[in-house]
Amino acid sequence: MFHNSKRYMGIFFVVLLFSILTVSTANAEENENTNVEEQNQSVVSSESNIVLNDYMKNGYFIEASDFNITSEREVFDINGINIAKYYVIEDLSGQEYFAVISNNQENSTVLLGGEGIPDVFELGDENYYYLGGYSIVSADDTNQIIDYIKSKDENLSTYEIKEDLNIQLMNSKAAGDGYGSALLSSPTFSQYDKDVKSSYRNSACGPTTIAVILQYWHDKKLKSKLQVFNSGYSTKGAFINSMYANRGGTSYGMSVNGVRSGLENEAIARGYSATTSSFNNFYSYKTEIDNNRPLAIKFDKYFTLFEPNADYAYDYHWTPGLGYIYASTGTLLRVQTLGTNSTIRDINYNVNSAIISMVSFSINN
Repeated sequence: MFHNSKRYMGIFFVVLLFSILTVSTANAEENENTNVEEQNQSVVSSESNIVLNDYMKNGYFIEASDFNITSEREVFDINGINIAKYYVIEDLSGQEYFAVISNNQENSTVLLGGEGIPDVFELGDENYYYLGGYSIVSADDTNQIIDYIKSKDENLSTYEIKEDLNIQLMNSKAAGDGYGSALLSSPTFSQYDKDVKSSYRNSACGPTTIAVILQYWHDKKLKSKLQVFNSGYSTKGAFINSMYANRGGTSYGMSVNGVRSGLENEAIARGYSATTSSFNNFYSYKTEIDNNRPLAIKFDKYFTLFEPNADYAYDYHWTPGLGYIYASTGTLLRVQTLGTNSTIRDINYNVNSAIISMVSFSINN
């Protein structure tokens, strides 16, 4: 095992989890200089086709007749052994999915899967490797992976690296069918937008979250009567200012009920019937995202029973909840940060759940 396993895991697997890079869909070619993988182009069992069909049906309600496999690629482990096949799938609407399915004929299972493309950590481009967790590694051979890990901790031996990665992979195989992800395409707003009043900015996360959600319903759900950016307000900042002034913004933030009433009242004022609810449950959150309904997520350690030593993502903040990642290793909320350079941030739900409140929103007409 690793002498510094915690430090190693913090360096390597976090990089794999959060380094979302471009996926190469080129087929892996034989490499005359690699060791084991050139001799391990095994045939995937017919069982894997059944697993893929079940995965698409159970996970996305898509029948086998309604999707096509557009690309396939062999996947190896740290020993260079062919363990799985990577599939790119496209449904009839053009939406892409991916799945990494084990070659094990006795227990073929989905090791990794989701919408869009997977997270790929790129060292080279010859082969794909799956080492457990959330990500695929693209490398020329196993030596390239081992050399990269050793560059982060020179005390690690090749044996220790392989041993720990084999355990990581076994844990992922045992879990099986435990991965999924989604991310809604949403407008980007910042509470520090130059047009937001300076007196509002530090406490404008709630009104900005309301603005993002309403803008989404206007743009993606075609609720044209909503007055949003480019449809009633000339700038995003002006839209946020209005939500702050008229929908419950205060210098000390917004309560859960304040955000709920702000969303409902703005929709009602524009002629819509709207409902909200509040909860703290990952599966309810996932259901809302799967139905293309972004949520408001509140982090607040000041008015909750929090763990003093926990490393929370925020002490206090409202964010739009736009997606998720779930796997055997944990669950992540994908939120828009609303900062100066607002981006998508993946936040560990289990770590932060004690201080989280979720608000769902739906327009009914």
